[in-house]
Amino acid sequence: MKKLSIILAIVLTSCGIQHVAKKQAVVMTKAITSNNYEIILKYTHVNVVNMFGSEQNFIKMLETGTTEMKQLGNQYESIEIGRPSKIVKAGNEIHCMIPESIHMQLKEGRMLVKSHLLAVSKDKGKNWTFVETDLLTKENITTILPNYNKELIIPKKEEPIIIK
Repeated sequence: MKKLSIILAIVLTSCGIQHVAKKQAVVMTKAITSNNYEIILKYTHVNVVNMFGSEQNFIKMLETGTTEMKQLGNQYESIEIGRPSKIVKAGNEIHCMIPESIHMQLKEGRMLVKSHLLAVSKDKGKNWTFVETDLLTKENITTILPNYNKELIIPKKEEPIIIK
């Protein structure tokens, strides 16, 4: 009976942690679709931001990307967040994978992109930051995420679906 109680407590804690990860991923993706760069910055893993040299450079890159998308007649419609994967320990962090479906309005129609966020928490699941898995390669993953646990498999990138 005691073992069952411990297992149940672990499962419930894990589900609660996954819920927080998903909730924070939703906040970040809403910031993406509404061009709220400060919120995007808050939820982007610091090592991704550092790839651009500074927070200001990161925000400038986001602004430039948004401007270029609009000039091409493209924009985000919505981003749906799926159910997080199991939580894995990665050094002093915990990680999980979160699927996302990105719906975009293009000049020529619509597009659906299925991708994943790698979620990272340094405080046992209270706060999460995210890395788009499209940024990750075998060569750079341990530079961006030094504690990366190979048990967490990064799904292969899917081709975008164009909807005319």
